[in-house]
Amino acid sequence: MVTYTITATANGCLSQTTDVTVTVNPEPQIAANPQISEQCSGVTTNIQLTSNVVGTTFSWTTDPVSGITGNTNGTGALISQSLSNSTSSTLEVVYVISPLTSNNCPGDTIWVRVAVKPNPTGSASPSPDTICSGETTNIALSSNPTGATFTWTASGLNAAAGSGSTIAQTLNNGTNASVNVTYTVTPSLAGCTGTPFQVVVVVNPTPQLTVTNNAPTICTPASTNIALSSTTSGAVISWTSAAVAGVTGNADGSGTSIAQTLTSSNTTPTTVSYIVSVTANGCTAPTQ
Repeated sequence: MVTYTITATANGCLSQTTDVTVTVNPEPQIAANPQISEQCSGVTTNIQLTSNVVGTTFSWTTDPVSGITGNTNGTGALISQSLSNSTSSTLEVVYVISPLTSNNCPGDTIWVRVAVKPNPTGSASPSPDTICSGETTNIALSSNPTGATFTWTASGLNAAAGSGSTIAQTLNNGTNASVNVTYTVTPSLAGCTGTPFQVVVVVNPTPQLTVTNNAPTICTPASTNIALSSTTSGAVISWTSAAVAGVTGNADGSGTSIAQTLTSSNTTPTTVSYIVSVTANGCTAPTQ
């Protein structure tokens, strides 16, 4: 407070003194913690506002930012707003904060800046993928924005968790049916974690082949009676047979039975060979 003592003078005469008191209220100053910060998309701000003058209230304004949602004008001692960035670039949100004391004294405004980083979006190619048992995956991982790192968990067969920009794992399917392997991949960039996504790999089995009455001995002329079967769904069985001198009747073919009448003009036993192969879902078993 400031006190003024006032005296009036007229014709050499003095009046009685009068005291005038003026109360000078302080100008509030603002402190923001933090005043400059960065965070990932979807995170809530935690900006504490304080003043050197007890009882000061705060209000702020913030302009719209294209690609940002969540920033709004407000009042209070805490700016707590969830800011989301839908772009692939870091965007800045600015809050202009004004103080006002309980005696209606305003102070200077300050600016608070928040850099909102995007969360990376991951993708995989190929996805989904299909391979045969014993083959190695070759799944390339990429992100928007570029530069993300990747980690994954895995379920199914002998798939394993890992990290990197390529999922390269040899998967073995010992069953008679196709099995799905699922990788759940999480991208990370500049401290921000993106939404996990899944990559499915269909692992088709190596088709099984059973040969009944293998290596029979027959007289000429007589029909072979070789039964072929597979427990693998969708299996297709075929064979080749090379020409043999003195023997007629053997030929390439397909099906579940090699039933061919073989005639030999030779005077000694002669061997005729059939090379049998089985395929299913694009996968081929070793020949027999």
